[in-house]
Amino acid sequence: IRPASAGLHGIQAYNRQAHPASMRNVHGLRSNQEGSDEPHPQKILDDQCIASDQIDEVLSELLAVRETRKRQEKMTAPLRKPAVPERPIKTEIPSPVENSRLDVYEQRLNEMFELLRNMNKRFGTTLEKEIPDVPNGLFQVKKKLLEIETPLEIADQMLGELKHDIPQGALQRPEQALRHTSSWLEKTLKFSPDPQFKNNGGPKVIALIGPTGVGKTTTIAKIAASYGLNFKNRLSIALFTLDTYRIGATDQLQQYAQIIDVDMEIVYSPEDIEAAIDRHLDKDLIIIDTAGRCQKDAAELCELGNFLNRLPRSDKYLVLSATAKYYDMLETVQCFDRVGFDHIIYTKTDETNTYGPLLAILFSTGKSLAYITNGQKVPDDFRKASFDFFQSRLFSGAAPSFEDNSFLNDL
Repeated sequence: IRPASAGLHGIQAYNRQAHPASMRNVHGLRSNQEGSDEPHPQKILDDQCIASDQIDEVLSELLAVRETRKRQEKMTAPLRKPAVPERPIKTEIPSPVENSRLDVYEQRLNEMFELLRNMNKRFGTTLEKEIPDVPNGLFQVKKKLLEIETPLEIADQMLGELKHDIPQGALQRPEQALRHTSSWLEKTLKFSPDPQFKNNGGPKVIALIGPTGVGKTTTIAKIAASYGLNFKNRLSIALFTLDTYRIGATDQLQQYAQIIDVDMEIVYSPEDIEAAIDRHLDKDLIIIDTAGRCQKDAAELCELGNFLNRLPRSDKYLVLSATAKYYDMLETVQCFDRVGFDHIIYTKTDETNTYGPLLAILFSTGKSLAYITNGQKVPDDFRKASFDFFQSRLFSGAAPSFEDNSFLNDL
C-alpha cells in the first residue's frame, strides 16, 4: 500500500519502485484489444482524454488541499490544557486569498470528477467488456462497419455469422476479408424482384405505407413517372389516395397525376376501394397513397389495417427515411409488420452519410429492399434497389451517386 501522505513525488517514486523498468507499462483504462498488434494504450476520443500531466496537476492540487485542510483541522480542534503554563499559541486563520484558492481547487476537482463520470457512462461498458480475440481480417471488417455507424450489436452478430463462412486464409488478411464480407452480404441481404405487370389477372396494385414525413407522396410520383413515362414499355397507371387528413395532400398528388398524365381518385373509406379498382381494370398499375401513421398509435395502425385488408393481392411497401435513427426505424418495421407489408423503400438517402443503419435494418429484420430515392427530382432521383447501392458505400465512404439511371431505360 503506497503511503497516503507521500505527496506527488512520493507517489511517482512508489510507482517506479513497484513497477521496475523490466515490466511493460500498461495504460490505466484497460480493454481487450483486437487484431494482431501488440497491446497498446487504449485511445479514446481526443476531446475526452485526460492527459498524464493533467492528472499529475490534479493530484498535486488534491494533496495540497488535503494538507491545508489538515492544518485547519488542527488549528480549530480543542486544545488540551497544558500542565505548565505556556505562551499563548497564535492561531493562523486562512486568508481570503487562500479560501478563494481552495474554492477554485474544489471547483476544478468537481469538474474533473464529473468528466470521469461522463467517461464511465460513455466508454465504461465498452472498455470493461470482455471481447474475445478477433483475427485481424475480421477486426478490420468490424472497424469498417462501425465507421458507417452500424450498431455494435449488429456488427458483432454479422461477425459471428461471417466467421463460419469466411475462408481461414482470409481471417488474417484484411483485403480478402473485406472482399469476402461484401460477397457474403450480397447473398445475405434481400432485394425484391421486378414487379410483374400486364398479366391477365387485372392491374398490379401496390400500396405505400409508413410514418408521416418520410416522402410517400413524392415516392409515388417517382414510381408513376418511372413506369408511366417510359418510352420502351409505358404502362397505363391510376393513382389512388387515402390521405384525406393532411392539408394539401390530395392537391399535391393531383398535380403529379396531371403532369404524368395518369388518372387519380380519392378514396374516403375502405368500402370504396373495391369499386375504385373496378373502374380501372383496364390499367396496368394502380398505386395507392396512404396517410402517414404513427407506429406508436395502435388505433391508427388498426384503421390502416382495415384499408389494407381490402387489398389482399396488393404489394405493400413500407417507406422509411434514411435519416431516421436505427432504433426508430426498427420500431417502425416491427409495428407496421403487424398490419403487414412486403418490401421496404428507403427515401432521402442524399441527406445522410451513414449507411450502417440502413444495412442493419435489412440484416436484422430479413426484409427485402425494393426502391431507393435520392432527392426531389421526379423521376431521376429514383432507382430499383440492389446490392450495388451498398457496394460502393460500405467500406469506401463514397458519396451517393445516381448518375446511372439505366433502370428507366430498361423497363
